[in-house]
Amino acid sequence: TQKEIDHTAGVIQEQGGRAFAIRCDVGKEEDVARVLEATLKFFGRVDFLINNAGYYVQKPLLETSLEDFDQLVNANLRGAFLCSKAVLPELKKVEIEQKEIDLAIKKVFPDNQFKSPEELEMTLTMLKDALTEEQNTKAELNAQLTSASQAKQVQVAKVKEEEKFQFERAQKLSLNSLIATVIAVNGDWGFVMVNAGRAHGVTADASLLVKRGEQRVARLRIVNIEETMVVADGVDGSALSSLKVQPGDKVIFENTH
Repeated sequence: TQKEIDHTAGVIQEQGGRAFAIRCDVGKEEDVARVLEATLKFFGRVDFLINNAGYYVQKPLLETSLEDFDQLVNANLRGAFLCSKAVLPELKKVEIEQKEIDLAIKKVFPDNQFKSPEELEMTLTMLKDALTEEQNTKAELNAQLTSASQAKQVQVAKVKEEEKFQFERAQKLSLNSLIATVIAVNGDWGFVMVNAGRAHGVTADASLLVKRGEQRVARLRIVNIEETMVVADGVDGSALSSLKVQPGDKVIFENTH
């Protein structure tokens, strides 16, 4: 029970140790993760793991239920697997840190001769401080790298936006100089088909001026745009004048922007 494990933790604390108690079903992955998180918060690290949780069924086989068997597997097998898998990355961190300290000690004491325990303790403290400083430097460099990466992404986005603007501007300039031809006229409905469309940079806001030689025939507005063709009708007050739009007439595209 929680009361019993709290008592055990209290005895350890009374004897000068550090301990805390937390209930856990080792067969549940979320419980194991919760215990690991609490342990790291309390101690800051994990030095070792003891898989001592266990369950024993004191019944004859024929009286043992499936639920009994599942509890047995969860506690004795699944629990050991989940705990080991969760803690292993933290143990590897400690192992790497210990190797770095050992290598540093060999550099300071290549012959493994220490003058005194105090000297060893002082050296270990210095090495740990140096390791902490190195880790802080790495964290600072990682932060700078992240900041530089974010700044680069912002710059790339600006460049892409500028490229898009210049492309659209070039399309508009190109549209203003585009000259196409009337390819069909529906006199009954007043529709005109012109051989230029989206592929030529035509947009819905373009204005169309029909000319025959140097003479203006009509001004059109776009009704529908296809890939290589537009369908247009006459603008009120100018459409389909007495000259009438005819196949072969030239069409000048004018952008409204």
